[in-house]
Amino acid sequence: MRPVYIVVNGILIFLGYLAVVNTDFDHPDTFYSVTLPLVDMVYCTYLLLLAFIEIYNNTWR
Repeated sequence: MRPVYIVVNGILIFLGYLAVVNTDFDHPDTFYSVTLPLVDMVYCTYLLLLAFIEIYNNTWR
């Protein structure tokens, strides 16, 4: 189960990184100026939750 967890999180982190890199607030296309900033907010929340889960697992197990 742990290797699948690591691979899935690695893929999600990479896709979130691509969203952050390609965000452009001045782009005329709404995907780059509206959708990607929303994805960036979800990505930051995901990273915080992932960090808290890992801290919890390493502290209390």
